[in-house]
This record gives sequence, structure tokens and C-alpha cells, in this order.
Amino acid sequence: MKRLVVFLLALFLIVGCQSVFTPDEGGTFSPPNWIQGTWSDESSLTEFTFTKDNIVSSPAGLINISFLELYADNVIVQNKSASEYEVSIENSEGEELENYKFEKSSNTTVDYYKRSSLLTIGPVVLIRETEE
Repeated sequence: MKRLVVFLLALFLIVGCQSVFTPDEGGTFSPPNWIQGTWSDESSLTEFTFTKDNIVSSPAGLINISFLELYADNVIVQNKSASEYEVSIENSEGEELENYKFEKSSNTTVDYYKRSSLLTIGPVVLIRETEE
């Protein structure tokens, strides 16, 4: 009986945890609805625009970098929930090249983190500028 209870508890935890994040693997981007729009930091040095099928970064508003174009030859792994959006960029061997994480702290702010082999950034508070 004790084993049955432990088994059912473990099964419940596994199923429950799987519903928290929705993993999405492929060559496209699909940001969740809650993050779609334009977000920037207070100094406008960091800006992201999320659409239904892309992410565009505009460092200091100087250029627009389309993630769809930039990472066209890489594997895109996304984890989405009601309060987090995480994107990992991997090479064909499954090695993580870059990781972007956005944590919703309110309806108008998110905390942004970036990790790569060269640097780690974050948290940077991004403020909603426009909605998609």
C-alpha cells in the first residue's frame, strides 16, 4: 500500500510539473500572448518586440535583429508558461549556445536574463511599451 501511495504521488508530481511549462522544439518562435508587444529597459538600451512568430531585438534602437533570421540554422527550444518564457538556442549537437529568459513580474514589467558561453546578463527590468 505504501508503494502504491508513493507511486501515485510521483505520478501526480510528474504530470503536474509537465503542465507548468509547455516545451516547444523546432525552428520557429512562438512567444506566448502575454509577452507579445514591445518591451524596453528604462534607458532604452535593451528593447525586444515579440510577435506571434518572432522576436526582434533592437539594441539601443540602432538596428533590428530578427531572431528568426539570426538563428535560422539552429535548434530552437522554448518553454512557456503563464509567467515565464524561455528560449534556448542550440547547435545541431544539442549544445546550448544562448539562453533567453523572461519572467513576468507584473502586467507591465518582465525580468530579462541572457546566458551564453561569453556572458551572463540579468535581471534587467523591461517595461511594456506597446501590446501586439
